[in-house]
Amino acid sequence: MITNDKKTALFDGELNAKGSEQGGILNERYTMWGHGYINKHGVTVLSSRRKMDIDIGYAYRYIRDGWACAAQQGLIDMLPSSNNKQQQAYKALHFETVSFAGRFSYRNAKSLVEPSPFMTLDVDHLGTSERAREVQQIFIADQKVETALCFLSPRQEGIKWVIRVPEWCDAPTFRERFFLMVDYVGFEYGITVDSDGSDVCRTCYLGYDPMCYCHPRYL
Repeated sequence: MITNDKKTALFDGELNAKGSEQGGILNERYTMWGHGYINKHGVTVLSSRRKMDIDIGYAYRYIRDGWACAAQQGLIDMLPSSNNKQQQAYKALHFETVSFAGRFSYRNAKSLVEPSPFMTLDVDHLGTSERAREVQQIFIADQKVETALCFLSPRQEGIKWVIRVPEWCDAPTFRERFFLMVDYVGFEYGITVDSDGSDVCRTCYLGYDPMCYCHPRYL
């Protein structure tokens, strides 16, 4: 049974990535959110209500099998004639998202129900899909960090690196662990990771990538 103190720690995202306070294995499921919507003020926003909890294998099949193929083609087609704000609005309405860091009852940090062992490192603005593929292979080959998933972003010029947080990345909070990994990627590869990923409830768009990598343990 989870005590009130442990619930507080979970909501604050303070449990160590290696397991629960009793040393148990973290739940490997995390929350998927539905499509965004246009609110009463006419602003396009991401969904904050959970759709369901999924695992790495489900996300892999979703990405590889093209469940978002039509949405992604629509995004790619609009790139030459649209600005970033229009593209962000399109993505919110047409793509589903996940928060790989854990299971949530609502999309904010205080609604974290149970952390997962996963973290997303997001690398944007690589310029071309060819360069994104090069970075994907670099990350997959990393011997110090286990890659759970690695796939191209919907715009095809960035990489989503979903890792199982390594034991050596030992810090008391998710935010601190995240920036340890940011420093690691910068030092090892000279690659800049998007700092917005330090938010434990940060969402990740699920696009279409037939060359998405999934670690065999999750298949």
